[in-house]
This record gives sequence, C-alpha cells and structure tokens, in this order.
Amino acid sequence: ENAVIENCSKNIGVLAAINNGTIENCSVSNAVVNLNGNKTNAGLIVAQNNGVITYPSVANSVITQTATGEFLLGSVAAINTAVIEYSYSNEKTKMEVDAANENVLIGGLVGLNEETGHVRFSFSKGEFKGYAVGGLVGTNKNYVYESYADNTLTGKYVGGLAYSVSFGNGNELGSI
Repeated sequence: ENAVIENCSKNIGVLAAINNGTIENCSVSNAVVNLNGNKTNAGLIVAQNNGVITYPSVANSVITQTATGEFLLGSVAAINTAVIEYSYSNEKTKMEVDAANENVLIGGLVGLNEETGHVRFSFSKGEFKGYAVGGLVGTNKNYVYESYADNTLTGKYVGGLAYSVSFGNGNELGSI
C-alpha cells in the first residue's frame, strides 16, 4: 500500500518484476509508478507473469509517463504468458501516457496476453489513456474467459475489451 516508484525503466512491478511461481490474494492500493525509460513493461502487480496469479486486486493506483519510449502496461501485468484469474482493478485505477506515442499499448488488466496466456473470471474498471488501449487486454493472443471491462478509455485506437485480437499464425482469432 502507498508505494511510489519514480524514474523507472525496463520491467517494473510493484510486487515483482517477473513472476515464475504463484501469487495469491495480493492487493496493490494507492501506488504511483512514474515511467521514464525506453522499452518499459510495467504492471501494478508484476511486469511479466509466467506463473499463476490468483485473486489479485488493484485499487486507487496510477501509472504515468515522463519520457518518450516504448511502453507496455497493464494494471495486473504488462505481459501474461500463463494464468491470471479472479482479478480486478477498481474505477480509481489510472494509466495515463502520451496518446500521440505510437509505441504505447495499454490493457486494463493485461497489456499483452501471449499465446500461452489465460485470463479468466476477471474485470477491469478504471481510466486508461494512451495510443492503443484495450479495456481488459491490450493485445490478446489466446483466451480470455468470463471477464468484462467497464472503463473510460481514451486513445487513437481503443477497444472495449481488447485493442487487438490474434491467435497463433494470425489466421485465427483469440477468444474473448
């Protein structure tokens, strides 16, 4: 609670940069993450999830940007390659980065849900502003089950659940 992370770059998570195990029943509230590096993956729980995250919550927290660069952002994880379930972010969660920067991808819960990633039984509420914004996931390459988003989204490209959806070789669609 009340974490402040300033002038950060690379892989940033309030709990961990990279999760390869199990995180259960965790919450982040009143956190502020200020990005200023190039090629930054940032999540308010973890930057990258390669394990299992169950019952995470994010409340009243903010990710902002003070420098130009490539940013992949999500309130739970920037990148998910495994399982995130029963997760949520509340309406006071915000991500606000330069909407003119073409190298910014934001997801309300997950920035990039990879080919092996699963998001299930989750919801996102918040206010997210960037170039490409998805209410639940920025880009979905696998499956999102029984989840929803109820957000205020601002950007050049905006999707209520996902900014983009693809699967495998690009000839099939990921499932939402």
